[in-house]
Amino acid sequence: MQIRLLDHTDVRACLARWPMHGVTSDLALAVVSRGVAEQRLRGALIRDPANGQVLGYGVSGFARSEHTERLVDSDAPLVAGHLQAEAAGKRVYLKADELGDAQRQGDLQLVVLAYQQHTFAVDDPRSHELLDVGHAAYRLLHEGYTLRGVWQEGNESDADWMNAGGYLFKRRYAASEHGQRVLYGTLRHEISPTWPSHTVSFLFRQHERRLHLSRMQRCVAELALWHLSDEQVARRLSISTATVRRHWRGIFERLEDSHAHLMEAPANFDPVLKRGPEKRGRVLEFLRVNLHEVRP
Repeated sequence: MQIRLLDHTDVRACLARWPMHGVTSDLALAVVSRGVAEQRLRGALIRDPANGQVLGYGVSGFARSEHTERLVDSDAPLVAGHLQAEAAGKRVYLKADELGDAQRQGDLQLVVLAYQQHTFAVDDPRSHELLDVGHAAYRLLHEGYTLRGVWQEGNESDADWMNAGGYLFKRRYAASEHGQRVLYGTLRHEISPTWPSHTVSFLFRQHERRLHLSRMQRCVAELALWHLSDEQVARRLSISTATVRRHWRGIFERLEDSHAHLMEAPANFDPVLKRGPEKRGRVLEFLRVNLHEVRP
C-alpha cells in the first residue's frame, strides 16, 4: 500500500465516501479543503498501488488550548465545534510558522478531525496492513512536536482499538442517528513512564535536538520523507529546484558536523552508483527515526 500527503483536491472524494459527523457535507468540504490548501490542516491518503483505490485517509490540525479545552469541557462535539468556528471566520488551526511559538508556550493541541479506512474487519487481511500503514503516516504527520494534548472522536465500538493506541475515554456525546459518538483523548500529564509504546505515547516522547536545521531545511526534509521529488518539493514551497538542492547541501553539512558516519560511503558502495541519492537515502532513514529534527 502507498501513503502520500493529502492534497486539497483529494478532500472531496474522501468526504464523499466518509462524511464527517455533526456538520453538513458542504461545510466540511469548504473548511477542510481550505485548511489543507492553506497547510493549516494536514493529512495522508492510503492507496492500493494496483488499482489506485483509496483505502483510507486521515486529516488533522494543531490548535491552541483556548479552541479545544472549552469544547472538551462542554457538551458540544469537538471536531464539529472547530469546523463551525472555522466556517464563521475564526482561524482555529495553526499555520506551520505558528507551531513553534505554541510549543514554546506549552500550548499545542493535536486534533484528529478524521481517520477512516476501508475495513477494520479482523478476517480481512488488508485490515492489519492498513493499520500498519496508517500508523506510519500518523507518526510522519505528528511525531516530534511538543504536545499538550491529543484528541480524536470515534464510536463507542471503537474503544478497544482506541485504547490500544493510547487514547483514553473522555466522554460520550448526545446520541444521534450516527450512533453513540465518543471523545477520546490523552494529555501529557496522563502519560506515565511505565506506559507501553502506544501510538499516542510516541507523540509525547522527549527529544534532544542535535542538528538545529533551519526552517526551510526542515520543510525540505519533511516533504522528502513523503517521497516527493525535488521538483515537487519546490512547487509546494514556491521555491526553485536549485534552492531545494542548496538546502540539501546545508542539511548534509549539519549531519557531517554531528553524524559524520551517515555521510561516509559504506564499504560495499558500488562506485558506478550515484553517491548523492545513496547519501540522501541514509539521511532520510535517520530522520524517520528522529522526526523531531524536522519539526519547528
